[in-house]
Amino acid sequence: MHDPAERLARLVEAGLDGRLSRRDLIARGLALGLTLPAVSAALAACGLQPPDGEATPLSRWRPPAPPTP
Repeated sequence: MHDPAERLARLVEAGLDGRLSRRDLIARGLALGLTLPAVSAALAACGLQPPDGEATPLSRWRPPAPPTP
């Protein structure tokens, strides 16, 4: 089995080569057991950022409206 640093390096390489999208890199990194900070570092190293002006799903979330009587 490969050590976490090698796993991270392979993910970064795949991101830089365009073989992985931002979403795929996150999913694969977490599936490999990498921590979220490690996956975030890989995203930053690859320059895989969300498009400008596009909200992330969490920032779009709004609490449900209270039921009307």
